[in-house]
Amino acid sequence: MSYKIGIAADMGDLLVQLDAFLAVGHTLEPMYDTLSDGEIENMIGATGSVLETITVKFTGANSFTVVGSESGSIGTGTVGTPFVSTKVCFEITPGSTPFSIDDTIEFVMTPPWKRLRAINIGSVTDEYIWCAPGNDGESEIFVGMLRFENANADYDNVRLGGFTGYSPAETFLNQPGPCTRPVMPGLRIGDIPYWFIANGRRVMVFIKCTSVYAGAYLGFINQYWRPEQWPYPLAVGGSMSWANEPAVNSTNWRYSYQGNEHNLIVFANMQAVSPTNENSFTLRLRRPDGRWRGFGIYNATYASLLTSAYVWPYNGGRFSNVRPNLDGEYSLFPVNLSEDDSGTTHPAQFGEMDGIFAVTGYENAAENIITVGRTKYLVMQNAYRTTYADFCAIKLS
Repeated sequence: MSYKIGIAADMGDLLVQLDAFLAVGHTLEPMYDTLSDGEIENMIGATGSVLETITVKFTGANSFTVVGSESGSIGTGTVGTPFVSTKVCFEITPGSTPFSIDDTIEFVMTPPWKRLRAINIGSVTDEYIWCAPGNDGESEIFVGMLRFENANADYDNVRLGGFTGYSPAETFLNQPGPCTRPVMPGLRIGDIPYWFIANGRRVMVFIKCTSVYAGAYLGFINQYWRPEQWPYPLAVGGSMSWANEPAVNSTNWRYSYQGNEHNLIVFANMQAVSPTNENSFTLRLRRPDGRWRGFGIYNATYASLLTSAYVWPYNGGRFSNVRPNLDGEYSLFPVNLSEDDSGTTHPAQFGEMDGIFAVTGYENAAENIITVGRTKYLVMQNAYRTTYADFCAIKLS
């Protein structure tokens, strides 16, 4: 996957940088056919990227060729030097064991996202709507962000949107099949460190506001169902959501608000929010029947509800008992979304969040990097919370 780490001057600048990040191609996870422990890093496309398989073939310990299945020959490169082209960019770092002739690294490049709307109205509102191409290059996945701020209440936030289509004549809130309740709260004044992670199906954004972390998930999950059964498994996840939103001048919109409505994407607790009101949940999923379902952490208080949609493995607080492995390494668990319909013993299993994993917070901290093989994961905490059960890991590469 492609990712970018940087700093934005404010929330408006954050959206500008995110828009530029999405306007190029993105990569999927690389596959290595080599005995070397060298790695390919900083993979990202360009505005001219197309859907294709990129093959990096070594002609020596420090040299390689780059070929695209659609583009043909893209160029030659040197280990330790950034490779830059109109189709793909990356850098290969040497390992303790050198590369050999005919070693290969392969990965899929997806096309750029399409910007459908970009509106700037003074310093008050920034609005973007994008269409993601999918990892197959043939999908149309409609998502967006709408900035809103208030100087008196000292907040500058982004409303997140997921849609089933796009209408140029309609407002952000009235796009086809909308879900626009989750919010990513941000700083009104001051630099904002950020992490962008994207492929052709979804984008994740994480930001740091002083010592509080916020995030957004826009795009498909990895569904268990066949595409013909469920062609549009769209999720919208944020860090703040309300059953009844505060007034525009309320300081409860600030990133520093410490209430039950403030959770990082997958951590909404059913005991804390209004479980019968879908707007309470920071994570919403468009089910196969078209309903935008709210997903949260199971609590026995609400076990008698006719329907409950859960985020595993955080359910019931049991994840707080998880510790690192005996060798000190951290186990990563896929974050699964399921729904118990009318108390049946066979709940609907929808799928997994793409790139989000559960990890214990025991002897762990936000922004730590967990490395498994050649894959790196960024540790994130649940907004302002730091209990053992309030951490997740974000797949970077």
